[in-house]
Amino acid sequence: MNLKLELELLSDALPGSGESEAGIVDRDSLFDEYGLPYVLSKRLKGTKLTSAKDLADWEMLNNDVEKIFGAEGSLKTVFTISNGYIERYKIFRDFLNSCNKDQQLSKIFHKSVVQKYFSYNRTQTSVMRKIYVSKEKSLRISRVLKKGLKFYFDIDVDIEESEKEKFKEDIEKICKVTRNFGSSRTKGLGEISLKIIAQQTQNIPSEKVTFDEFNDEDYCVINLNLKNEEQLIVSNLINGQQTSEMLIRGSYILGAIARYYIQKRNLKIPAHEDPEFRKIFLSGNINFTNFYPSINEDIFYPIPFSIIREKGKERHYDLSYGPDLKTVVSRESGIQTEFVGGFSLIKSSKMQTLSLATKIESHNRRPRDRKIGHAIKNDDQPVDITGAYFHYDVLEPNFKFKGQIIGKYEDLKSLIDILPKKISINIGKSKTAQYGKCLLEVGSIDHYERTIQNNNAAVLVITLTSDMILMNESGYINPEVAILKEEIETALGINLSDTEIENSFLKFTKVGGFNSIWGLPKIQGQALAAGSVIVLKRKDNLKFNVGSLNKLALGLRTSEGYGQFAINTHGFSSIEMIEPKKENNESIELSLDLIQDFIKFCFKESLESAINEEVFRMISSKNYKNINISGSFLQRLLIFIKNSNSIDNFNENLKELKKKALNQLKKIEKALYIEDKTVNKAKFESLLETLSKKQIDFDNLKDENMKKSNLKNYFTRDLGELYKIYCRAFLTNLILKIRGSKNE
Repeated sequence: MNLKLELELLSDALPGSGESEAGIVDRDSLFDEYGLPYVLSKRLKGTKLTSAKDLADWEMLNNDVEKIFGAEGSLKTVFTISNGYIERYKIFRDFLNSCNKDQQLSKIFHKSVVQKYFSYNRTQTSVMRKIYVSKEKSLRISRVLKKGLKFYFDIDVDIEESEKEKFKEDIEKICKVTRNFGSSRTKGLGEISLKIIAQQTQNIPSEKVTFDEFNDEDYCVINLNLKNEEQLIVSNLINGQQTSEMLIRGSYILGAIARYYIQKRNLKIPAHEDPEFRKIFLSGNINFTNFYPSINEDIFYPIPFSIIREKGKERHYDLSYGPDLKTVVSRESGIQTEFVGGFSLIKSSKMQTLSLATKIESHNRRPRDRKIGHAIKNDDQPVDITGAYFHYDVLEPNFKFKGQIIGKYEDLKSLIDILPKKISINIGKSKTAQYGKCLLEVGSIDHYERTIQNNNAAVLVITLTSDMILMNESGYINPEVAILKEEIETALGINLSDTEIENSFLKFTKVGGFNSIWGLPKIQGQALAAGSVIVLKRKDNLKFNVGSLNKLALGLRTSEGYGQFAINTHGFSSIEMIEPKKENNESIELSLDLIQDFIKFCFKESLESAINEEVFRMISSKNYKNINISGSFLQRLLIFIKNSNSIDNFNENLKELKKKALNQLKKIEKALYIEDKTVNKAKFESLLETLSKKQIDFDNLKDENMKKSNLKNYFTRDLGELYKIYCRAFLTNLILKIRGSKNE
């Protein structure tokens, strides 16, 4: 069952992000990278949990609170809830993404301008009760979301058909009694209306991928694309559960697809007793590779450890290439080097790098006592009583990854039968709220073949593209490079004494994991880290026939993505760095009519900014250095401007000025475009036209989507409103200048 939840702000609200902007905002709301507001599902889920406990105290729920929200420390809950996004969020996002690709538009639709459309800054102070005076240094500025905004959450419910109606009834009751959320909810902020507006079916098409015929013994590969629609916390590293890795391990994909398989097959018996399930997910015959970042279908793997960078420079050296190694180690060169992290794509010795953005998210686990709103410090009490304030280092949303499922066709047939072209999955830590929502797409199903850049070479350069767990002859996990050498020689079908290790560049990592079904940790052990490089050379100087090295992976737990390797992708010439690739522009149809108020607002803000700059330039010129004009007259003129409904109305007020005031007006009438007590609209409009052209040239837009969007139609100018803005800016700055000159 899939439900759509609507949250409407009945007052301004502050769903705190735990962040601030030094000197500007002390408490900030949540915004994405474009400045669009959203509400974290954890914030809402926590508020609803409090409401549910109140209803449970009054015995008004059909189900236990723990059944609805999950027991503390449990791995499964009845429902998952997505983050809440504004109406037409995708249209806003697609539009702003296209704007960011154009230098002109990126300034007009800057993040700060977008934030201003949805929010405003609100100030507050603390007051000393006895004397009713504000406390010193108590001024705080909060960026609050504007009243009237609506956010929409998707709820996915996994429950027996017979229980769905009662569950939905409970959710509706919880929504009705949830009236506030966010910070300062007892001080006028955060009043909300929460309701279920729709019960919907999954909106992802269930079409299948077409593919060629295979024989049962053929090795085939299911190419998968993944986009994380929300933040991710994915890590199998020991003692690293609070920090997400920059890749998605195959075990996460295996688990997610296994859950999908169980649901689609409606398996009633324990899943491991089903022969097909056991063959696909438990036998180890099928490899679920790690998912690595991708751009334009190219996969970026961990940078090999043999590749280093000269300190303070962009010069890179590949130590697996003999001449580079000699250059670096020679005393004459005096080169200082440093490790290169991240991911890379290496083709024909040309390398481009990629790094992914992360963010630290803060969370507040409330104490057991519901009357206390935040964690308290008491080292003598357990965390479930005192609560806690903790952080996650998470992977930001909207990155693309690629991975594969590899195996014999006879083992993959039943999986291919039920796997749609697109599937929504939740992976990683805290995947029931805020984190883990991903879109998995089947790209193609092909025959498996390993791509080798330098076949029949005299040297074999093996680069690990994933961590590799090796086992010695006694059955112990041991990351010895000699064991890897032996596995490679066995796969090549050559004598163990025919090769030698010419060089190796290794790093080690401790791997583990957790089996959520058994509730037990997996075996921990040392492994060769992804990026490790081993260079093998034949003693008889014959060339390797690497075409025979067709083994999918080496070592243990290969079905979970461990043991993947690449052959001869580098080490045969010096590395040449090239510019990082950019994602190809997707041709999208921008429905700008639906967000025209927002577009007009941003254009107006841009023009207002240009007007302020023009006014500042004028006031700073020598023409106004020693101007002698009455401050009271300027204040009166400001009142005229404020009370005027239009330029014509302002002209009528000007005609009422007496001779003395008119003499004062003559000193600035040129700056205000006034001629004979009347505003010259044509000249002022000419100024606006000049300023507009400085802001944007619609005939010279770079992004193709923007060129087709008829954006110019939304660039409208309210002459009366802009003239008031211009006059207010000019008169205010002139008053301040006069005051400043008097104080000198």
